[in-house]
Amino acid sequence: MTEALRILAETATPEVARTPEQIRALLPGYELVEPGLVPAARWRPEHEVSEQDALHSNCYAAVGRHD
Repeated sequence: MTEALRILAETATPEVARTPEQIRALLPGYELVEPGLVPAARWRPEHEVSEQDALHSNCYAAVGRHD
């Protein structure tokens, strides 16, 4: 994983690995819409998503309102 992150960091669109808590810290002032900050596979899926599939998501998703 460390090697993959090093390679991605050297691209034109570098990826930054963050925990859900680190992502939440980037959203102050936003009221998150249900289901909140979740693995992308769990953000309003069209079909049931297993726990295993959710854990294999490579990103998190959230939508929020800012007043």
